[in-house]
Amino acid sequence: MLCTKCGHAVEEGAAICPACGAEAGTMVQEMPAIAVAEATGQEVEEPAELVQRQEALHQYVEMISGRLLQKPQFIPDLRSYMFKTDRMTMALAKLHQYFFITQNDGADYESMRQFTEACVAYVLDTYKGLPRGLQKGLGIYPVMCQYAADPQAIAFAQRKPDNHFAAFELPVVVEMCSGRLYYMQKTPVWGFAMWKGIKRIAENTLSIK
Repeated sequence: MLCTKCGHAVEEGAAICPACGAEAGTMVQEMPAIAVAEATGQEVEEPAELVQRQEALHQYVEMISGRLLQKPQFIPDLRSYMFKTDRMTMALAKLHQYFFITQNDGADYESMRQFTEACVAYVLDTYKGLPRGLQKGLGIYPVMCQYAADPQAIAFAQRKPDNHFAAFELPVVVEMCSGRLYYMQKTPVWGFAMWKGIKRIAENTLSIK
């Protein structure tokens, strides 16, 4: 697809333009729908359905905005909306929390891996403050919204996350049609107390209620 606002190529199934942040309503197929169907042998999603799913993402981001009492920042390189908050943990450490919310119905295991790694890299590269580990930590939530959650995307979200020094990543898949959240269910032994709080925050902040 192409963004009619800036002309940038947009991945099929994406709800936002990675270059300018324009929403799905400003995107068009690179070929007419009939030509795409004939060339690929696949069904082409009707524009009305794209708009409906984009609106669902917009409403979801607005819901999160209301809970966190802040407006999101669009990050073009990540094709996502970012929220940043701080909280004190039970261990009296300050945790900087980053929520990256995007939408791609075609995202699978590899897509989730790339998105998660990109979110973690963004936070580690842009974090400013006291060195991590000195009563400071990072909680990173890469959130993938899908109308119907892809089984492979779920498999990635439910796996044990990679280890980072004083940084915790928790990928989440949000199934828009059911409101279900998918993320790691088992709590790692390392950082056990921190992980319990991180998972609780994910449920309280990201759930569709």
